[in-house]
Amino acid sequence: ATDSVRLPLSAVQLSFWMRSTSSSYNSYVQVGVMTDPDDAGTFVPVQTFYTNSSTTYAEHTVLMGRYRGPHGHIAIKAPQPTSSYHALLIDDATIDNLPSCPSVGGITVTHTTPDSVGIAWFPLGSETSWLLSDGTHEYVATDALFTFGGLAPNTSYTLTVRALCP
Repeated sequence: ATDSVRLPLSAVQLSFWMRSTSSSYNSYVQVGVMTDPDDAGTFVPVQTFYTNSSTTYAEHTVLMGRYRGPHGHIAIKAPQPTSSYHALLIDDATIDNLPSCPSVGGITVTHTTPDSVGIAWFPLGSETSWLLSDGTHEYVATDALFTFGGLAPNTSYTLTVRALCP
């Protein structure tokens, strides 16, 4: 038997922690929706997450409101590579109501120079501006792309991004 709760997908988010068992393979999962949980052919991917860390879990969040289609069941699909065995570990999966001001997702480094670093992210809600910090200064961005400049070479920084919501 399967337990189920009926909520509109547009009102929930799925969060989970994931790591791989091998650092030599770029493992991934697809989070999506199935209209029929007994028919794999009804799977529609919403977002893909990659990992090659075999030691550290990373948290991932999917705002299901980004999916536009018939309501169904949230599903996680982990395609197997054709030539080797690998495993993914998923822990602490939760489904929650959407926050009124979601965090950002998919933060990546786009470029580096000796005194700057560029980052990009994707909004997880309808926000259109973000507050960024390099630990010393704060900046406001109106695009999901930003370059922190004037950084000292060979210095560690903690860079943060958060949505500015009304």
